[in-house]
Amino acid sequence: MNVHTASQPDKKIQILETALALFSTQGLQQTSMSQVSKESGVAVGTMYHHFKSKGELIEGIFLHINQALGEAVEFTPEEQQLSVKERFSLILKKGYQFYVSHPNHFLFHDTHNYSPLISQDVRDQSRSYYPSFFDLLLEGIDQGIIVNMHPILLIRWIYNAMVSIVQIKLNHEIEVTEDMLDKTIEMTWKGLT
Repeated sequence: MNVHTASQPDKKIQILETALALFSTQGLQQTSMSQVSKESGVAVGTMYHHFKSKGELIEGIFLHINQALGEAVEFTPEEQQLSVKERFSLILKKGYQFYVSHPNHFLFHDTHNYSPLISQDVRDQSRSYYPSFFDLLLEGIDQGIIVNMHPILLIRWIYNAMVSIVQIKLNHEIEVTEDMLDKTIEMTWKGLT
């Protein structure tokens, strides 16, 4: 694809993905907006049209990752018919697969998930990408299956429980088997019920 004929949304994605790769290899401080422009093949003016500052770009990446993760864990109509526990297991498996298939996304998300660089408004917006997960937790709470706690607290706890197995997989500390993933999900489930 010729970057000079790409549509505006495609250019925005080019900027986000290029910046993500540069931030992952060089770090935030060592990566300039001009380098992102050059490496992405997107003119500086176009880049600043989408992102007024490096801070906006960082938050844009955060939203981009959350949107992609939200799409990856969304249920099909058939999956939506599964039990609460089966959907819980499925959504965690889908999230795990997304992260191990996109290590730069995981590294950035894990590093900046609690960062002051991400505003509360952006955090709130990012949660809108997970309607199936919130609905699943609320359904489990309503049915008395899942402990009655605020869904944001539950999601944070679940996320932190799953981060360790993703880190182990990506760091090649040990071979992560399907059985290990299943047991991690089962331990997480038991902690909620």
